[in-house]
Amino acid sequence: MKYMNYLGIDWGIKKIGLATGSDKTKLASPFGILKIEKYDEALADVGKIIKDEKIDICVVGNPLDLKSNENQSDLLKKFLADLLELCPDVELEDERMTTKLANNLERDFGAKKFDRDDDLAATVILQSYLDKLK
Repeated sequence: MKYMNYLGIDWGIKKIGLATGSDKTKLASPFGILKIEKYDEALADVGKIIKDEKIDICVVGNPLDLKSNENQSDLLKKFLADLLELCPDVELEDERMTTKLANNLERDFGAKKFDRDDDLAATVILQSYLDKLK
C-alpha cells in the first residue's frame, strides 16, 4: 500500500508556513517558514520541497471569516493557481483561528516571541485535514 505525503501551507504575503505529514502516521509536523522576498523565488522553493519530499497532496489554509464565507485575496488565488502546476492535488482547509492556536502552542512550549507561528499554523491546518481522513 502506498502512503500519501502531504504538505500543509499557511500562505501569507510575507511568509509561508510549511508542515509535512503522511496518511500512514496521520501526524503533521512543522517543516519550516519561507520568507517571501520575491514571489517567483518563493514559489520555486515550494516546488522544490514538493519534489524533494515526494508530496502527493498540498493542503492550503483557506481564510474564511467567522460566518464561513471565503475571504481569498487575489494573491492567494494566484498562488493556488500556480501551486496546481507544482502539486498533483491541492486541497483547501479552514484556517480560522490557526494562528491563535499556534500562538497558544508557542506559549505552552515556553516561547517568548511569536516568530514561529507560521509553521505551527501550517501544522494545525494539516493536522485538521489529516484528522478527517478515514
